[in-house]
Amino acid sequence: VVAQYQHIDSRNLDPQIHTHSVIANSAQRADGSYGGIESSFLYTFKHAGGAVYRADLAQRMKALGFEIEADGEFFKIKGVDQELCDEFSTRRKDIEAALKKAGLAVGNAKTSQIATLSTRVKKQVEITREMLFKAWQEVAQKFGLDSAKVNDLAAGKLATQEVITEEKEQEPEKSIYEKLTQNESTFQEHDLWKHAAIKSQHEGTGYDGAQKIVAEIMESGEIVKLQNGLITTKDMLQIETKIAVAATSMNSNKSHAVAQKHVDSSISEFTKTEGFSLSKEQQNAVRHVTKPNQLSIVRGAAGSGKSTMLKAANSAWKSAGFTVIGAAISGKAAAGLQDGSTIKSQTIHSLLFQLE
Repeated sequence: VVAQYQHIDSRNLDPQIHTHSVIANSAQRADGSYGGIESSFLYTFKHAGGAVYRADLAQRMKALGFEIEADGEFFKIKGVDQELCDEFSTRRKDIEAALKKAGLAVGNAKTSQIATLSTRVKKQVEITREMLFKAWQEVAQKFGLDSAKVNDLAAGKLATQEVITEEKEQEPEKSIYEKLTQNESTFQEHDLWKHAAIKSQHEGTGYDGAQKIVAEIMESGEIVKLQNGLITTKDMLQIETKIAVAATSMNSNKSHAVAQKHVDSSISEFTKTEGFSLSKEQQNAVRHVTKPNQLSIVRGAAGSGKSTMLKAANSAWKSAGFTVIGAAISGKAAAGLQDGSTIKSQTIHSLLFQLE
């Protein structure tokens, strides 16, 4: 049993249609009896549910005659002035301003959630729908959006013509498989539902379209089901297998030996130069990474002294005649590695480019 409440505005009183669904903690079992809901499933699927909601909304807008187009993970109505969209996005501006003021990146889901909560204003209950519509219509008319243009848009007549000043080569759209494994090597069913709903949203095929995409992918030979509900693609499994084979081979390759005297000397010199000693754990890490193995791994929490430890390891490697190159995923991480370890560092991408 679900009670639904349609909201048409944001807390800043911008147009923002959405629906709050209050789900009663009781549902009927297969045998006809009733019991409480195990709600973790609903929580896990909340982003997928939001994408399905928008897919249905896009399909209904298309059925009314409007042309829709992709807008990141969302959609917009073709022919509506972007300046009007910006004018009606004051809530988003507040959130982005709060993130910038705090020195946090715009686009990070966790920090955006915190900023959203911290910048919320009290709901203005004395405002009526009629008052909102009147105010919105006045703003919209300033940007040329009136009932006549809305009718034109619904009839497929775009009131604004796109002027192409320069032909730009567009990157081919990534497949759902690529999107699912872009940042992680595995995904779960709710991730698949989210991306399927986004695709059907852009195509205007609604929930049925998303359901069809999910069914086709789950039945295709392109995916591999792993343990604990995890899924991956055949291509990603092949990549991960190659990495594992390469790692095993590199671990058994004893081509990067550093004499014990260099390691001991570097740890001792670190204490003299820095004025403090490496912890026992850090010293063990230095000895670990300077072993002959072509591949060594150190894992530690942020701030646990990994880069500091590498300062001594860097000294040991150089004493043994090696050239030491630092590399990290991002420029910021590379700069942090270089500052903490004195190892000249760059992004992995730039290093690969140089090697090629």
